[in-house]
Amino acid sequence: MHIFVQMRMFLLFIILLLLSYMPLVIVLLNTDLIINIIVQLTFLFRIDDVEDQVQSLCGVPSVILLV
Repeated sequence: MHIFVQMRMFLLFIILLLLSYMPLVIVLLNTDLIINIIVQLTFLFRIDDVEDQVQSLCGVPSVILLV
């Protein structure tokens, strides 16, 4: 029983490590896509008003996660 608990903790640790490294991998793989997103966001910033800017800023992490 104790061994299974240790295995589960070990698996959780590995998953956390993978999740922490995922953004770096995504950035390395999809730099062009992220640049396009940034360009689109700055384009939105020029057109829209302040409330939309805040909303798009809040949307940035979810966009990066979806990539």
